[in-house]
Amino acid sequence: MNKPYLTIVCTYKCNMNCPYCKYAGGVYGEGYGSTKKDLSSEEIMRIARIAYKKGINCFRLTGGEPLLREDLHNLIIDLQKLGSDVIIALNTNGINLKKHETFFGNLNNFELRVSVDSYFKSVGSPKNWTESIGTLVRNLSKKIPVRIDTVALKSNSEDIHSIIIYCKKNQIDLKILDLYPNSNYDLKYWFKEFYDVGELFNKLKNQGSVHKFKSDNRKGLPMKYIKLGKSKIIFKDSFKGTHFHEFCKTCPIYPCQEGVYNICLSNDGRLGISHCLFPPFNMQVANESEKFIKKAFDRLIQIFQESKHEKRLAEHLQKMNRVNKNMTDLYIIKLGGSAITEKEGNKFEAKKAVLKRIASEIKRALDEKEFKLIIVHGAGPFGHTNVVEYDINNGVYSDRQKEGLAKTIKDCNLLDSIVVEALKKAGLDAIPFDPNKIVEQDNKKIVKFKTDEIERATAKGKIPVLFGQMVPDESLNASVISGDTIIGFLAKKFGAKKVFLGTDVAGIYTADPKKDENAKRIPLIDKNNFEESITQTDEAGTVDVTGGMKGKLEKIQKMLQGTTALIFDANQKENFYKALTEKEVKGTEIRL
Repeated sequence: MNKPYLTIVCTYKCNMNCPYCKYAGGVYGEGYGSTKKDLSSEEIMRIARIAYKKGINCFRLTGGEPLLREDLHNLIIDLQKLGSDVIIALNTNGINLKKHETFFGNLNNFELRVSVDSYFKSVGSPKNWTESIGTLVRNLSKKIPVRIDTVALKSNSEDIHSIIIYCKKNQIDLKILDLYPNSNYDLKYWFKEFYDVGELFNKLKNQGSVHKFKSDNRKGLPMKYIKLGKSKIIFKDSFKGTHFHEFCKTCPIYPCQEGVYNICLSNDGRLGISHCLFPPFNMQVANESEKFIKKAFDRLIQIFQESKHEKRLAEHLQKMNRVNKNMTDLYIIKLGGSAITEKEGNKFEAKKAVLKRIASEIKRALDEKEFKLIIVHGAGPFGHTNVVEYDINNGVYSDRQKEGLAKTIKDCNLLDSIVVEALKKAGLDAIPFDPNKIVEQDNKKIVKFKTDEIERATAKGKIPVLFGQMVPDESLNASVISGDTIIGFLAKKFGAKKVFLGTDVAGIYTADPKKDENAKRIPLIDKNNFEESITQTDEAGTVDVTGGMKGKLEKIQKMLQGTTALIFDANQKENFYKALTEKEVKGTEIRL
């Protein structure tokens, strides 16, 4: 059966700042969603050897910009030593190509792909053609297979014709790719620049012969190419459909533009389906056992082989239009359990005066500014204390655990009724959504989340209210879904503009500000200081089965890629009003 190739993101670093990478959320290129940390060559090779044993013999090196990796030559040599049938392709922007020219020119079973988006200086991309790149490409194409890759944009659509003329004249292949939104959370750039490459194909098809692009391990988008002389002009056209697995249908952003087309090893050791951050398709394999990594490859190869072709771009574009319409005005608020309940004393009491004030501030903000809103609140002791007392955090099996499950569900609904009542008294059209009725998990991971009614409610100007709760779990009978996990899922599903996390402290601190007077607030957390910040964050001092502030940070990193979050003190008067009306609030902003 067909086997995928393995994309290896060998570095997060890049010496360019292309807009379609910049909008991916911080780490450049195909490493988006990962941290700024590169695997060692030894660890890459350990994983690559397992891939080769599983029948994968094609490896594509990318980044970031792979030519910035100092031990790149040794990595390529080691990959080729895996076997005589190994084929390696490398994607580069070509800026540092000169110092690698001799090495690349002497390689066997090696393909070079140089990214150039504009023949003249274009506003759409900094990947401009230069005489130096042209000379290097011509020289290398006489020794090894070389291809030019161009992302089609509205702003470079005229430039592409000049690149086609160059490739035809110099007998070099060209692949024209349509724009893919690496981040589903800021779509303005995508809508501004998306160019239908099918239009370009129709303009050129009479200038040469048309062929289907064939590959033994081809998944993803079926492609055609036009033969112009000895050059192939290949078109990656999303309107031709792509491949999806049954699991894809449970993803909050299904149907996406790329679907399933290869396996990717990220620069920080995440193994998954390329361009996909959906948890069932991703496993952290760095420094794991060989047995674990083999199982990960088996699973991903199975997904690859079971995926089926579907034409879903029209539906995707409709969804993107809906998300784009909502993204500028959809906010998600988290009312932390520590802020709205007597969590420190583990008392089953809601802070009704605090809820009343917060509700009035939200109402004032809505009266002044139009936006859609989803509210999620923590359970505080109504949930956490029960989960610990009845030992139901890791499954529900015994009669006592079933008793605790029923009590926890009831108590969490009780707290939610208090929250919804406070919102309604302030004049807000709040509607409760019990996660126990609309969410299903498997081993604590979401497998089903019914969101249609939530979407309809926000479209009508109503405010859905969800909360941390016990939900059905296929493996554990029942498991906890935290408010933070719900927020992450909904932010991705609906393209939230911003998430506001109201807690009992004014952001993230270098130590617990309630215990250490020298604790300093961290005003901004991004990919540059995330690892340092998370090591400084203490575990919750109260009973919190979801991990306290450290748990929030870890969930934010995984679930809110591309969405800005603000953590602030919900107990401080006017904070919710100021945050929602974009006034300055003392807190920690998170951009990952």
